[in-house]
Amino acid sequence: MQLLIFLFLSWSLTGQITSAEQREPEQQGSPDYRIALSTVTNPSFTPNDAQLGISLKAGITLFEVSSLSDISRFSEQNISLLFHADVPYPTVHYLNQNRSNIIESVSDEFSRLSTQQQSYIAAIGLFRYPADFLQGFFDVSAAIADSVSSITNKPLYYHSFSRENYAPAGISFIADRISAKTGSGQQNLPSSAVVYLQPSSSHRESLNILSEILESSRDLNESIIILPADWFFDVSEKYPAIISVLKNYTEGRFITMPLPAKSPDGMSANPGVILLLLIFAGLIIQYKYQPVVLQYAGRYFFNHPFFMSDIMDNRMRSATPGITFMGIHSVVNGLFFLTLFDYFFSGEGLNILSLYFAPEIAQNFELYIIFLTAVIAGFFFHFIAIIWLLLLNRQVNSFSKALNLYIWPFTFTLIPTVILVFNNHTGHFDGLAIAMTIIYLLTWIAAFATASINAARRLEKYRVLNLIFTTGLYSLIFAGLCTVIVMVPSLFEPLELALKIS
Repeated sequence: MQLLIFLFLSWSLTGQITSAEQREPEQQGSPDYRIALSTVTNPSFTPNDAQLGISLKAGITLFEVSSLSDISRFSEQNISLLFHADVPYPTVHYLNQNRSNIIESVSDEFSRLSTQQQSYIAAIGLFRYPADFLQGFFDVSAAIADSVSSITNKPLYYHSFSRENYAPAGISFIADRISAKTGSGQQNLPSSAVVYLQPSSSHRESLNILSEILESSRDLNESIIILPADWFFDVSEKYPAIISVLKNYTEGRFITMPLPAKSPDGMSANPGVILLLLIFAGLIIQYKYQPVVLQYAGRYFFNHPFFMSDIMDNRMRSATPGITFMGIHSVVNGLFFLTLFDYFFSGEGLNILSLYFAPEIAQNFELYIIFLTAVIAGFFFHFIAIIWLLLLNRQVNSFSKALNLYIWPFTFTLIPTVILVFNNHTGHFDGLAIAMTIIYLLTWIAAFATASINAARRLEKYRVLNLIFTTGLYSLIFAGLCTVIVMVPSLFEPLELALKIS
């Protein structure tokens, strides 16, 4: 693979070179370091002529693009291209379902170019952060690569977040991702001759990681470092010294990267903590105007038999406290799932979820959509559970009775929610987060089961049948949903990919 990369780098250094020119770097054994600018993650960005001039001044003669419509602008400047088909976050199931479409799309785009224009294409990228940790990926990607390669006769590559992988058959090299958000350290040493730097919001942090990558690539004979084009031009405008650093790097000289001054850490509001405070404020307001709510919750847990008797004997008829708390708990449900997804999924992981499950509405607003969905779903499922109890037990003959039987155990969910919020904000203990999730979900089952069992005790006959169609069916549906998520590839594989990417 190293030889393939070396030949590719040597070829793309000058666009088209003669065989004699190609043999010269091999004979000299001189290292070949390249910088490429990528517009793949921001396809709406197109560098203007002045920016192309800046890139050439920095020794950058290689761009990664997802569209070939402007190839003439690059070829006029003798800039080679990495054409990336940009199939983002493909799962094995997605690749199997869309294999023909991917091959046709890449082949059609490439075939529309003239022979002269095709000569400026140094390599073709197929995927961006696929599920290459699964064995099934190697089979389907090899089939796609074989078809594309036979048509284009170009080296093929893809971007990967999994740095312990090897290239499938037909793939010439892999562009490893290095994220500036992970901080400096051993994880930023290139494991491949081709790396993609994913900057963070801090220019100092990103430039520091870039400096480490440049330094560590000294151990390689050839390398390509891919930078986001819009980020590079923004940084080069604010810190022009990067142009000289990269120019020297491409010529085999290493100079120190000057870093901008440290900016003070800004204080950012934590939405989880703010929502938690608002929830407790709502509970305090409810207690002020409906003081029985604390009594109801306390009696449910500490004087349960008498509390159940009061409900079933119609000594507690008011539905207002229960309805109010049901609304508050729906917000608690929204906060819990917002925190859960924020804890276990990175920003890129959330992008994967929105791509597969809500591509039209959730992009860049994933956590807000998750919160609103969980609030609405929580209220809906509470209402369904109450109607379920009301319809299947003649002793539960009013909405208020079903409501009060069912809703008060959910005061307990405040405990795992508070712990999860503060663990997300300060601790990041995975075991604790998993435990709180299990407890929270079990509370939903326990609340409905306890309500249906207490109501069934008042039945003179058909108790077992009633429990089968309430607690039994409810638990079966819950288990069925979990099984579907795990067993259906179109659901499980995007979740697995989103969890693994960081």
